[in-house]
Amino acid sequence: MTRMPYVRMRNGSSVTVWWRAWSNPPDRGAGPTSAYVVYYRRGGQTDWEALQQTRSRMATVMGLQQGSEYEFRVAAVHQMGIVGVPSPILRVSTCGSM
Repeated sequence: MTRMPYVRMRNGSSVTVWWRAWSNPPDRGAGPTSAYVVYYRRGGQTDWEALQQTRSRMATVMGLQQGSEYEFRVAAVHQMGIVGVPSPILRVSTCGSM
């Protein structure tokens, strides 16, 4: 099951996203979810950047450009090392200057 991540916090240079735990249907054969990987890219770009795999259900992407749109998605990594289908894309803008 793939679920869209949510915005936990954002500022001018970082975005923290979180997501609900995913379970792997038993008929897929990849084993239970053992970690997650967060992908992100600046709006309009085609290539995704990936954070290190995490067992947490929250991650912060730092070093983002102020007042810019970014896209995020999350994929489960299963016990057998198989990376699942990514979640739907979450679009978030960093905070602009005041």
